[in-house]
Amino acid sequence: MSIDVSGGAGGTAAELDDLDAAAWTLDAIGQHLLGCAGRALATGASPALAEAAVRIAVRAPHLAAAAGAAVAQVERHALGLVGATGAGGEAAALALLASTVREVVGAYRAADRAAVMLVRDAEDLVMSEVGMAAPALLLGLGAIGLTAFASPAGRVVGPAQVASLLDEAAYRVPWAVDLLAGGSDALLRGLAADPMCAIVLVAASYQAGVVWPPGDEREATAVLEQVGAMAGALDESVAYAGVSVTALPRAADLAGHAPTGLAGLLTDAVDLGDPSEPGRVRVTRIPQPDGSSAWVVQVPGTQDWDPRPGGNPFDLSTDVSAMTGAATLAAVGTRRALEQAMAAAGRAGATGRDDPVLLSGHSQGGIISASLASDPAFRASHPRLQIVTAGSPIAGFPIPPSVPVLSLEHVQDPVPRLDGSANPDRPTWTTVRADLRERGAPVSAGASHGSSIYLTTAEEVDGAIATHESASLDAWARGAAPFFGGDRPAQVTDFRITRLPTEPLSSVEARR
Repeated sequence: MSIDVSGGAGGTAAELDDLDAAAWTLDAIGQHLLGCAGRALATGASPALAEAAVRIAVRAPHLAAAAGAAVAQVERHALGLVGATGAGGEAAALALLASTVREVVGAYRAADRAAVMLVRDAEDLVMSEVGMAAPALLLGLGAIGLTAFASPAGRVVGPAQVASLLDEAAYRVPWAVDLLAGGSDALLRGLAADPMCAIVLVAASYQAGVVWPPGDEREATAVLEQVGAMAGALDESVAYAGVSVTALPRAADLAGHAPTGLAGLLTDAVDLGDPSEPGRVRVTRIPQPDGSSAWVVQVPGTQDWDPRPGGNPFDLSTDVSAMTGAATLAAVGTRRALEQAMAAAGRAGATGRDDPVLLSGHSQGGIISASLASDPAFRASHPRLQIVTAGSPIAGFPIPPSVPVLSLEHVQDPVPRLDGSANPDRPTWTTVRADLRERGAPVSAGASHGSSIYLTTAEEVDGAIATHESASLDAWARGAAPFFGGDRPAQVTDFRITRLPTEPLSSVEARR
């Protein structure tokens, strides 16, 4: 099996939580034993016991010796229970064991935090130096390129060759993407060493509402987004004020059944990525035996790579904005699509508030799912929420532990690494990572991100669940059972989401 499972019910954090719970149990048992020892001591030292022996001796002198011996034996046992070899000693030993367990758990967590900080400090140091050297490096590369272009041999390496080399490098050295993304805030600080860059970056930081210098990757992304906005790109709010959400006629090939496991979700992700039908979000209603419904909302990945926003909200500008934590029209449209589908089924508002909802998406679809799961207002409307992502950088989103998460990632896919952080290791967040080298996949970072290859990974995960190879996947599958089962009838609706311009569309398109 080429997949590696971390986090979830069988992850390190869950085991540490179990150890914490065990320490509390040991304390409780120790306290109970101390209580038993105390009650035994009180009994042994009770005047009533001695008085009873005296009364027996007076009324039955022939039993006096036996009564005295019995009282003495009770007193000895009572003292023994309090002593080192009795309940008191066991209680002390349990208290020491509980304290030791807590110390070990605390030391492990502290070491883990220290390791993360060490890596971050190293990333910041390297990327700060890269940022300071970048202007001179770019000038040097430009001069080399001009020289090569002017030489009789012509251009030595063109843009296509450079892109191919970078694509292969990202595949072979995936940790380089971690370095670049994890140190993006330090990179900007290094770039600001150049006066011209500093003017642009500080102005962009002010416009983005970020205190300069940026303190983390999310703030750095917000500054870069504002740099793009200053150049007329990456800002949908300039020309678009809202979205329209329209239910589409049901396609003949949309079977009315629940998804067949993760592979079913990824099959739909491939379909929703069809560029000939852009802007579609799919909502599937699966009726439940108790009369309620489960809902699967599938969000497409990036469909338009033009940095200038257009009518399709699933574009590059949404990618960048969503990664900063800002609200996007794509997320608004996705939420409205779910609301429309629930209203059409008579499950709107309080009626369907407790219906389980699964948000799922590949790439940008996973980012939008994570942004909605991070929204307290959305969670208040849909408290039984889960998300599944494939190839999505969502580690930095404030998704609460109450929301189960399953993340599929490829080791050679640079996109899930763009947030510069590893996914949290916690009982409700399971991460599945697949090493594509074990499949003989093409040596291409871009190909590693494709929805079709994630479909193959989803099939492997379904196989691992069927054979119970992972406690984390088994626990996730039990919790996600309402959403799956290909033989269960369902209602499938596709919605078209389109940005609404703030001015006539002809004027907007004229600027593109």
